[in-house]
Amino acid sequence: MEWLKDKLFLGIERRVAALVSNSSLWASASNPGTKWDNDASDPINDIENARDALIQSIGREPNVVVISQGTWRYLRKHPDIRDLFKNVPKLITPDMFASAFDFPKVLIGKSLVNTATEGRTVAMSYIWGDMLWMGYVPPRPSLMEPAAGYVFRWGADEVKRFRQDLEEQDVFRVSHNVDEVITASDAAAILGDCIT
Repeated sequence: MEWLKDKLFLGIERRVAALVSNSSLWASASNPGTKWDNDASDPINDIENARDALIQSIGREPNVVVISQGTWRYLRKHPDIRDLFKNVPKLITPDMFASAFDFPKVLIGKSLVNTATEGRTVAMSYIWGDMLWMGYVPPRPSLMEPAAGYVFRWGADEVKRFRQDLEEQDVFRVSHNVDEVITASDAAAILGDCIT
């Protein structure tokens, strides 16, 4: 049952990732001029421009940043980012990145999904693509504040277990009621296609 519940939550994350990483759904969407896996790129300026576009749109600072694992892999080693932290011998952490850019919350999208068809060799890939997304999400749901989006859940999770004697097996069925919605497309900015 725990495995099934994990799959349900992975389903939520996949749907949220599909919404978040779709540049056409956000009012402020751009790509870096030079991809961040190139040391000649300027991720700091790219990030600050995206932040400025968001602030000008809704008058609020982004308070949540999501960086895909593929993008984070290069961003944390980029010389311009490392230069913000003199004499730091290790890789930049999400907390260090958050403090450097004054972002309250930085999340790294590390979830994987098997994209191979059933019966084929496993092909694992990150579900968050190659992007950096920033948005404003109120600390509590509110009708009076802009929010990039919400995950609505209602009712209790339903767990059913029953026996199929003919097949000599126990069956577990887990379900929940959930909907992922973008509620203010101008309350976020996305930098897509950040790496090759």
